[in-house]
Amino acid sequence: MPDDAMKAYAFVDAALRSWTIPDAAVKDSVPVGACCVTLRARGKVLGRGEAVGGPSCIASATREAMIQAQAGIAAIRDELAFTTMAEAAGMVSIGVEFAGALIPVDFQSFGEMDRALSPGLDGIAIRIADKLEATFPSVILQRTIAPSLASAAAAARITGDPALGLPEAPDAQPAKVRETRKATYYRFRVRHLAQTEPSVPPVFLQRGGKVFDQSRLDVNELRRWADGLARNLVARRWTGQGAIGMSGTDWPLLGKTDPAIAGPGEQSLAILALCDYLAARTGVGRFDLAPRADRDAFGAMALILADELLTVEDTEIAPWSEPISAASTIVALRAVQRVVQPRYVPTAELMAKLDEPLLAAFSPESGWSPTVPEPARGLIAWAMLIRAGDDPAKRQLADKAITSIYLGVTPGLLIAQMPWLGFAELDRAGTAGDIAASTAYRDMRDLLAAALFKPGEDDQDMAGGIVFTTGTLPFPTWHTARPVSFLAAMLGDPRLTESSERPRQTASLMDNLRFLRQLSADEYVAAAFVDPKRNLWGVRSALWDQRQPVEATAITLIAVCETLRSFERTAAPASRPSPDSGSGPPPK
Repeated sequence: MPDDAMKAYAFVDAALRSWTIPDAAVKDSVPVGACCVTLRARGKVLGRGEAVGGPSCIASATREAMIQAQAGIAAIRDELAFTTMAEAAGMVSIGVEFAGALIPVDFQSFGEMDRALSPGLDGIAIRIADKLEATFPSVILQRTIAPSLASAAAAARITGDPALGLPEAPDAQPAKVRETRKATYYRFRVRHLAQTEPSVPPVFLQRGGKVFDQSRLDVNELRRWADGLARNLVARRWTGQGAIGMSGTDWPLLGKTDPAIAGPGEQSLAILALCDYLAARTGVGRFDLAPRADRDAFGAMALILADELLTVEDTEIAPWSEPISAASTIVALRAVQRVVQPRYVPTAELMAKLDEPLLAAFSPESGWSPTVPEPARGLIAWAMLIRAGDDPAKRQLADKAITSIYLGVTPGLLIAQMPWLGFAELDRAGTAGDIAASTAYRDMRDLLAAALFKPGEDDQDMAGGIVFTTGTLPFPTWHTARPVSFLAAMLGDPRLTESSERPRQTASLMDNLRFLRQLSADEYVAAAFVDPKRNLWGVRSALWDQRQPVEATAITLIAVCETLRSFERTAAPASRPSPDSGSGPPPK
């Protein structure tokens, strides 16, 4: 199969580079069940051709892609003063998805279909009468849709019946469409060959990227990764009018941002992560002053973002509008003051606005407000502890809020509070105090180890991810970063990880980090992005969902920084960085 895929790629490459649009009747030199050819330049898809079944899949798909790309390549020719289309085609990169036989499947429902297919690896096809239509994995990834939606849309197009395009409709379910329309459904796996740049040889990709080898994840790679994550956060700063702060969730395959503006909670987490990055990079504690941080480009950005967070434009949500964003803002402001600039002190009026929803969230008499979701309580309790300072009464209130979360909580429910409750517990205990909930955290860590995704041969890119039982699909997502952030902190604290446990827990943590590194968009993944420079290193929602939420990158950066800090504390046996390693390139 790899050799066949290379032959298919060679056909496309020869046709494109010579600008010879092939005849659709040219017979395939290798057996092909389906073929998709994608031609890109400057981050945009110029042409995509698809063919399913028949003896000329490769030629048909190549022909369609080149015809679609013709206008775009002509524009490149004219702009760069090339004399021929073949010269201009040298600026185009190629991607080829190559499938073997289509396999009939008898899914009864779309729910069953989505659970059975591996997202981003499996394509889906449907035949009704003499019409056969397929949706390739790369298209599913680009559109950020489930296989069920792709299949339902194909059925609607083939039949002309829009009702079949609604996956939730009973009459659109596969079993019903097989009965009423005599449909046949298929699944297929592809070999995906693509260039990261027009001038380089193609590489085999899986779910649009390459499987990251965990053996590469040493301290130097962790620092390089942290540098990239920090740069990505800086690149997300709002570039329009007003003191907005940061833009929202990027859709890098489509070149758009939606929502356009990050909420105050996401912006606060980005500020916190940048401060943690500065602290880890200079080898100080989580909330210790980083040397010369106020003169560092990342420190300056954290200060700017903090000011803009507290400057609320008409199009923004105020950080004091509800307790969760108020809590995350308080944590971020503390980080800026402690790590970057001790003289950074917001006005008493602004802090009073933040305190109001925070203190309304919990009372010793009635407990937690019903409007506060359980997973947010750890964050709010941490902010209460920060605001308490040395005030005994406020400290007692924060202690009660933290303790109340532990009452009756199981290890599984404790996971939902991560990492914020864990950080609150470390703050409450200080560097030398007892951690009263240490047993609960150890039990939680054991439960997380048991919840690791068990990859098959085709799912090695998901190895190390954590599967949460509340998810609709049995696959790991970026939410793995939430508990891993605190697992990383636990590793370096002898109260939570004894020296005899450290080798095993280090190995387990590195498994988790391998998955998060896989989620981070490296050069192989970013080659398909509209703006690779902006979205490089951003953490994707999942391997099959290319959206990049700000909080996914921020919390992953915190996880990497906590790992580096724990390695420093324990002098873990990993390759040590050179003195300049991780000094961090300036944000662009």
